[in-house]
Amino acid sequence: MRCGESARKPFCDGSHVAAGFTDAKDPDRVPDRRDSYDGQQVTVLDNRGLCAHSGFCTSRLPTAFRAGAEPFVAPSGGRMDELIRAARACPSGALSFAVDGHEAPEQSTRSAGERRVSKDGP
Repeated sequence: MRCGESARKPFCDGSHVAAGFTDAKDPDRVPDRRDSYDGQQVTVLDNRGLCAHSGFCTSRLPTAFRAGAEPFVAPSGGRMDELIRAARACPSGALSFAVDGHEAPEQSTRSAGERRVSKDGP
C-alpha cells in the first residue's frame, strides 16, 4: 500500500511518517472470504475481499457477474469457457474456478497471492 504523499513517486521519500499513514486493514472492508457458486460444469470461486473492482468480469460477462445483484455470481449466466476466461482475466485474483470439485494449479494463470497490473486499473 502507498500513502500517495511522496514527492518522488513512485519512490518513497518518507512522507508517510508526517502524513500519519498506516497500512492497517480498514475494519469496515469486505471480509477476506472465498464463496463458491456451483454451475453445471464449473464452480466459480469469488473472494470479494481481494476484488480490485476493475470491472473485467461485469463488463465482459454481465449475465454471470451481476453488479449490484445478489448473489454477485450466477454461473448459469455464462458458458463454461466464458466463466473460465473471466476468472483467468481477473487482475486481482478474486475470481478462480474449479472443475469437478478440483481447483488445480494448471487451471489458474497465477499463483496464490499473485496480482496483475492492468492499464488504467484501480
